[in-house]
Amino acid sequence: MLRLLWMSESCFTRKIGSGSTLMKRNRWILIFLILTASLLTVAYYFMPLMPSTLSAISVVDRDQSSSETYTLKKAESRQLISALQGFAENELPENIIAAFDVTLHRKFGPPRCYEVNVASSREVYLKSAGSGLLIRLKDAHFFYTYEAFHNLYPFGQMPDVCITARDEEIIPRVVERRWQLLKWDNNWHDGKMPLLSEYSASPPVLASTENRLGFTVDPLPDSAFLYVTDPSGRTVFNGTLENEQLPVFQRNGLYEYRLNLSWQDENQPYRGQYKASFAVIMDLPPVFELPERVVQGEMAAFYAYHIPEGVMPVLELDTEGRLKFFPFEDGYVAYMPTNYTTGPGEYRLAYGLEGEPLNESTLVVLPRDFHIQHLRVNADIVASTRNEAAYEQFARYFPKARQTSADERYYNQPFVLPVPGRLTTEFGQTRYVNNAPTSYRHSGLDIAAPAGTNVLTANNGRVTLSMELILTGNTVVIDHGQGLFSVYYHMQELFVEEGQFVERGEPVGTVGSTGFSTGPHLHFTMSYFEHNLEPGYFLAGEPITYENAHRLLSGQ
Repeated sequence: MLRLLWMSESCFTRKIGSGSTLMKRNRWILIFLILTASLLTVAYYFMPLMPSTLSAISVVDRDQSSSETYTLKKAESRQLISALQGFAENELPENIIAAFDVTLHRKFGPPRCYEVNVASSREVYLKSAGSGLLIRLKDAHFFYTYEAFHNLYPFGQMPDVCITARDEEIIPRVVERRWQLLKWDNNWHDGKMPLLSEYSASPPVLASTENRLGFTVDPLPDSAFLYVTDPSGRTVFNGTLENEQLPVFQRNGLYEYRLNLSWQDENQPYRGQYKASFAVIMDLPPVFELPERVVQGEMAAFYAYHIPEGVMPVLELDTEGRLKFFPFEDGYVAYMPTNYTTGPGEYRLAYGLEGEPLNESTLVVLPRDFHIQHLRVNADIVASTRNEAAYEQFARYFPKARQTSADERYYNQPFVLPVPGRLTTEFGQTRYVNNAPTSYRHSGLDIAAPAGTNVLTANNGRVTLSMELILTGNTVVIDHGQGLFSVYYHMQELFVEEGQFVERGEPVGTVGSTGFSTGPHLHFTMSYFEHNLEPGYFLAGEPITYENAHRLLSGQ
């Protein structure tokens, strides 16, 4: 019994001793954890910045209230840490030109906040938001060159190009854009790129040529190039722009624009390129330009613009019926020839669009005083050139040479004088040959010149006839397109062949006296198909008469 009591007491004593040891051990563990936590807390808040701990930088430009955050690369983190060293200063200088609030984000620990001020001397001052310590940095290279501080430079960001139609912005498809600036380290760096708006696939519609189409950008580019195609894919503009205004066109439909802006002035601290494309729809109301009056021998031209796709303009003349329209620049043109057979007076016109009610107008044909000419011709010449065989041959070959004309206009320059010389017969004159009246009027101009003188084609065209005829001698007919022909009679030599294309001013033959002729001269005619016209309107803009021929036919 006594032994059992002793053993129980002994076990109880050992348990008490063991518990005391455990408590001491737990106390030291707790103390260790508290100290560790304290040290980690101190390290968390007060550990110095190291490149490995930096993750990002946020920059707020105080002038623009813009905030941007950038992820830091390892090399950039090292450059930044190196830049945060300098000389203590008491206060900021007065010549501050830029101020930023900068937050450095760390992988571990709270962010560090600073005020960064840049002076006009390019010195950078750093002030800690926590301690208030102000230092002037020894090496500000990081702040000069890092993209977050692009606002240090007047054109640090690529300028926004704003394209507008009717004062509404067009969002183009940007094909290429590059922007670089010369920073304070004297090296070229890529500039900041503005965000692009989503491309608008719905082109704006312009209902008037007065609607403004243009672009704005600052700074202005050193060169601006534009390429435009019309609804048919034809190039209608391909060149340099003089200002920010973009051209608009008369023809309706979809136009594709390609704009190329370039900044390359070596005296500027920036350079760049901008290429974009966009479309514009022209939807202009139809416009007809109708002459009010013409003089006998003149050709009236009627223009129609802004004609809808798939619709043709209509022009009806009470004496001629419906006139044919040809494509012309951004519209259409129709012609009404007049000559000595066209009676002076008022002619009724009806015009408009096919399938719609027509409008009415009038055209006044003014009279012209045509002269009478008495011509003495050797009877043998008359007999050999004005006979049934001559008339039959002429009727077989000449009329068909002026029946068909190209729809396209072959020429785009003024007509030139085929040969200088002396006017011997005006257009439209009535003739008496050996005192006998003739049944025809003179169809062109007779220009006397030395035999063998080169005769030049008045403008670009295709030869539809080149042969010797009994009545008119060596003869050439040239189609200039859209119904306009030029005719050359009585030549000594022929230099061209039927079907050949000739250029303006190219020799087609030489002056001669072949056919029904009294001496070396060129008979020159202009016509709209078979309707003869006063050549002077094409050569000089006025009728060529005996009174002005010495001036207009001199070739000077």
